Amino acid sequence: MAALDGIWDEDIQDASIDTWHMVPNHLYGRVFGKAVTLIGTRVVNHRTVVPGGTQATVRATYALEGSLWLEPEECRYDELRIQFWDQEPWSAWAAYSYVLSKDFHESTIKRTTPDPIVAEFPGARIQLEDATTIPMPSAGRPVELRDESAIRIKFDQPLSFEEITNVWLIPIELLIITSSRRLSGIRSLAVTNSTWQVDGKDLKGPNKWMTIRTSHSSRDGMTDLSHHDTLYTLKDLDFPSLITRASAIVNSHRYSIEQYASLMSRRQTRHVEAFMSWVRMVESFSREGDEGVDGVPPEKLGDRDVLVSAVGSALQEMGWNARRRKPVKGIVNSILGPSLEQRLLAMEREAGHPVRSLIPEDDEDRWANRVAYLRNIASHGLPPSKELVNDVRQVQGATAALRVLFDTRWLVELGFPVESANQLVQRHRDYYSLRDVARNTLLLDVEGD
Repeated sequence: MAALDGIWDEDIQDASIDTWHMVPNHLYGRVFGKAVTLIGTRVVNHRTVVPGGTQATVRATYALEGSLWLEPEECRYDELRIQFWDQEPWSAWAAYSYVLSKDFHESTIKRTTPDPIVAEFPGARIQLEDATTIPMPSAGRPVELRDESAIRIKFDQPLSFEEITNVWLIPIELLIITSSRRLSGIRSLAVTNSTWQVDGKDLKGPNKWMTIRTSHSSRDGMTDLSHHDTLYTLKDLDFPSLITRASAIVNSHRYSIEQYASLMSRRQTRHVEAFMSWVRMVESFSREGDEGVDGVPPEKLGDRDVLVSAVGSALQEMGWNARRRKPVKGIVNSILGPSLEQRLLAMEREAGHPVRSLIPEDDEDRWANRVAYLRNIASHGLPPSKELVNDVRQVQGATAALRVLFDTRWLVELGFPVESANQLVQRHRDYYSLRDVARNTLLLDVEGD
């Protein structure tokens, strides 16, 4: 099934237990007759199975599969074509449409090619294009028609796969993740380089494309999504604006977004555990937006930042290096910084008060105090924590409020107007069940606390 070609150095005559640690960064082989180049190879474990034999596990950052092998310096690409999981409902791609007769007795399916959506950026051109195929019918099996799109990116100059991933692919994937509200991933990815040649001739047609394999993640148990499952689509905001904004904030909010996708992808069975995860995620999103004090004039800093800066300066004068000053400044910052309740109220205000619409009778914004109160009980194991385990209604209400708050605040961060962000969240199929849970359970017995 797979074969390894001769890629060992001349000094290495065999792959013995003493030489496996010398595996080169690139490995060349064949899989089902195709040339495969493993990039970034490393031995993760090895053991002797028989005298003179070694069994080793070699992992790679990614694999290139196609019609040729590439040298390390050739592994740079100036064009790619990619499809993500859950891309179709996010892109709202529609290549097939139903056409009804005037009397509504007959219907036909019409196949059209939607116009590509193009976004120009410094250094690259991104194009969302049609990738729909017409399946061949087979006897006894129904024909499934699927709308499919692909993202094609052309770069002004060849880039490494790591540069392409960090700068261009991760922002697009985060958009799909927050729209589908579950983990995505690469469905298919092909790359090419216009300078690749074989025997002095340029590659043409399918032979010029190399397939990149990054993982074998399973999609078992994950059903296909429809537009009813998405938080927003490309029809709600233009493609160039979304990509531009996502690229600008990807580094600052990547942790909280990936945590959000992980929370939405797995089924939560323990309500208190799910609540604590949501609190940490929402608070981390708020903290990621905090501005530091380095290089900012004192007159533009709040009292907290002025004090933190002063403590750092005093410790520096005492001869403390940056490593010793950092934990002390962190303690001062956490003591004087905004509380969880203040952060929640600030996020809700920036998002246009989505939680207030969930609980209209809460005109004093007691919900934020209740969330902070429940967090303290659960995180510190206070005596009421036993009651939370037995009666999880308040925890469920708090989790529902945090979900609506984060969804709305994230859309505002992406550039959606506040009013539009609230409308999109309320349009989602989960909104009214979350509203009922929050309205009926979050403020239970609040007067008796």
